[in-house]
Amino acid sequence: MAAVCNSGDAMAVFGDEKMKKTLKLWRETRPNWDEGFAQYLLDLFKLNPKKHPDKLSRGQKSAFFAVLGLAARCPVTIFDEVHLGMDAVAREVFYRTVLADYTEHPRTIVMSSHLIEEIQDLLDHVLFVHEGRIIERGDTDEVRLRHTTEGKLPTLTDVLVELTIGDLS
Repeated sequence: MAAVCNSGDAMAVFGDEKMKKTLKLWRETRPNWDEGFAQYLLDLFKLNPKKHPDKLSRGQKSAFFAVLGLAARCPVTIFDEVHLGMDAVAREVFYRTVLADYTEHPRTIVMSSHLIEEIQDLLDHVLFVHEGRIIERGDTDEVRLRHTTEGKLPTLTDVLVELTIGDLS
């Protein structure tokens, strides 16, 4: 538990207790927890730790789950659609914060997302799963190069569409 953090769009937290109770539990169980960073993130996302998660909007809950995942600084951090519910500005803040924190505190970060275009610039490696099977994987740039047609470098979304439903032209 101390080495892996799975932060998703729904997490087991003390929903009917103040957020600070969950934050305390995470602080005590995550050896790499950064309390100052957690406070910075709460301020960044305008979250009041005295509120109950059950009383937050969908976007605020997502931001709270992102705070937990980022501040834990686990060697393996998984963000499984944690951005769901966040508006466009909050998602961009989250993406930039992930990248900046990874630069200062390198670790393995896995991001699961259906919003591929939004995160493709953050990715070193990509793995596409379709109907339970891995259909493509590798270094992000190499995957895009493998699917280049007529000299046009595709986006990762283009690659996924090509692999799952074929050429739409």
